[in-house]
Amino acid sequence: MARILLVLTVLLGLPALAEERRLVVLHRGLLSTEAEISPSFDYTVPRTRRWVVEGDPTLLGLLGSGTRVRLRGDFAGDRVRLSGPLGARPSALPVTGQELWRGRMQATVVSTAPPTVLLDGKISARLALETPEEEAAWQQFSPLARFTLTGNFVDGTLYDPLFAQIDPPMAQAGPVRVICQLSETFLNRCLQAFLATHKKQLSWSDPSQSTRFEVSRIGATLLDCGPGQLRFFGLVKGAVFFQGKSLGETEGEWGVLVEPRFSRGQLRVELVPNTLEMRLIKPLHLPVPPGWAAGLQTILAEQLGSGVSLPVPGAYAPDLDRSGILSSSDQLGVWTAPTGDRRTGFLTVAGPVTEQASGPNLLANRLVGHEFVVALSPEAVNTALERNVPGLLPIKRPIPKNLRMSQQVLLFKLEVTDVILTSLSLRYENGLFRILDSVANVHWKLAGLFQGDEPGARLQGTATLLSGQAGHIRLKPTIESLEFLSPHILERSLPEQEAIRTRTLAGLSVLELDFLLPNRLPVRELLRSLELVDVQALPEELRLLGRLSEK
Repeated sequence: MARILLVLTVLLGLPALAEERRLVVLHRGLLSTEAEISPSFDYTVPRTRRWVVEGDPTLLGLLGSGTRVRLRGDFAGDRVRLSGPLGARPSALPVTGQELWRGRMQATVVSTAPPTVLLDGKISARLALETPEEEAAWQQFSPLARFTLTGNFVDGTLYDPLFAQIDPPMAQAGPVRVICQLSETFLNRCLQAFLATHKKQLSWSDPSQSTRFEVSRIGATLLDCGPGQLRFFGLVKGAVFFQGKSLGETEGEWGVLVEPRFSRGQLRVELVPNTLEMRLIKPLHLPVPPGWAAGLQTILAEQLGSGVSLPVPGAYAPDLDRSGILSSSDQLGVWTAPTGDRRTGFLTVAGPVTEQASGPNLLANRLVGHEFVVALSPEAVNTALERNVPGLLPIKRPIPKNLRMSQQVLLFKLEVTDVILTSLSLRYENGLFRILDSVANVHWKLAGLFQGDEPGARLQGTATLLSGQAGHIRLKPTIESLEFLSPHILERSLPEQEAIRTRTLAGLSVLELDFLLPNRLPVRELLRSLELVDVQALPEELRLLGRLSEK
């Protein structure tokens, strides 16, 4: 019975003990040893933290400062309490390797023996099951089983696994036409670009000029936030002056909760009152002077609250409006999807929203490793096609020389060189673009002396998206129905018409339709651009995936 309760506890994600083994760096001081967890190797935390280590001093005394270990203890408050050796396993286990990190990811069982999983569909890891509890939990899984897995990854092996059931988030707001998702990586890069262009505005000094500081680092996370909230955090650097002379540099950590909101069509943030936290970390860990916190609160409210505008969907708003997909009167909603890991958390913006408990799941992850995505419903795509395609006509495409039809006219050669789409009706259905009742004419040349256009054929069929084309929607047509309109062809015998039909379909088989997308949209306040890197056609939506440019 105890074994069953243990397995159920592990699978439900409810720890039987407050203790866990985490990846830390030990720092030895004169009076104490501290364990440090940094976001550089722990994706489950937003910022660096240190705990004073208590208990099991003999083992820690064998370890030098800066040693990386898997430390087992109760991480609470500002102290981590060690219970001493667990059986034959010490509290601190040194680790070495090239790739070290801690994370929380969705796992799929690849093999039960040896125990191997695929993390987030891309990282292969072998599990090190070092305790009876870990062995017992693993026995419940079979190949292809899926669950959430937290652990310490060291060069392809995941240690200290904690298993939990997958609890996919769900949010619906009716038949929305646009769903934008912004990854934590994208949010962080936007804030870093904002800091680079607003360093002067993100600095402060008191009226007497005795204290000065500036925001030296800024980031965003969904960890430790309420629903619909983000946490901005970072570092400040400053100095205290006495009679014009600096008493030394100081450094502090800060964090504040913010809530995304729409203002004049732009996605901005608003600081949540009374949530600013700040403390000194250099030269000593101390509370900050009240004036520092007040000054930081002021510049964050002024600069972040009014200055930061998240560029998605804002940069795409004019194109969405011109295409008839969204209007300025449509209401948009904001949702957050924290996952417990900074690599996979994201923010969702969707609209137009209603109070209906139906429609697509707005919290299903559509990013597939990209920084942001703009997903358009079939209704939105069709609205854009109806409005924009007529303005692109006629579309003229050359026929490859080896597929051109030709005939001798007296001493001269008449050759069909181009296809001209004069009417094109497209509709997006089930991940394909249907070609409805479209007309293609042909362009001919006679001995290089004369040329003209001739009625061609009425076409129907489908067009498949050619993937991996940044800034383009490139379609490959498959013609299912071809009705000749040319009187010269219709006058011929049926066998001759069939032979021409075969040649025509062969020529159309290499035809591609290319529609340009806004590939590099400037974001002036960040001195960056939004770059599209991929387009994906799925039955439920068309996805435009992108990133923030480097410069």
